[in-house]
Amino acid sequence: MQIEQFSDILEWTANYHKALAEQLHCCCKKTDLNKLVLDYLAMHENHLSKLILAFKNLGKTGELDTYFVEYINDKPDIPLLCPPNLDDCTTYEQVIEHVMKRHQQIIELFSYLRKQMVVGHQIELLDSIIETEQQEIKIMAHGINRAHEL
Repeated sequence: MQIEQFSDILEWTANYHKALAEQLHCCCKKTDLNKLVLDYLAMHENHLSKLILAFKNLGKTGELDTYFVEYINDKPDIPLLCPPNLDDCTTYEQVIEHVMKRHQQIIELFSYLRKQMVVGHQIELLDSIIETEQQEIKIMAHGINRAHEL
C-alpha cells in the first residue's frame, strides 16, 4: 500500500492490525502455543483495527487529505510497512513480544508524524491515536498477565 495522505496511514494501520489478528489466529493452530492468549490478542487486534478506522470519521474536512508522503520517505526505519509475520515465533511468549514490539513501532511512527504537524486538529487527532494505541497495549498486557496467572 502506498502511503501518501493522513487517511492512507489510518487505513494502513487498521489493515496492519487486522493482518496481525489473522496471523495470531494462524498461530493458534500450533499445538505448543497458548490458544487462549492468542485468541485474546487476535480479538484486541481486530478491535483496534475498527477503532483506528473510526478516527477517519473524527477527521475534519481536508484534514485527512494532508500529504504525509515526504514525512514517511524521510523516516527510513519503518519496518512496519511489511506485513506482520509470526512464522518464526515458536512460543507464545515470542508472539507476545513480537506483537508488543509492533505496537511500540506504530506508536513511534505516529509520534514522529505528530512532531511534523503544525495544524492543531491534526495534532489532536494524532494524540488521540497514540493514546488509543497505548491504552490497548496496557489492556492487552493486563489480559495476558491475568491469563498467565491462570
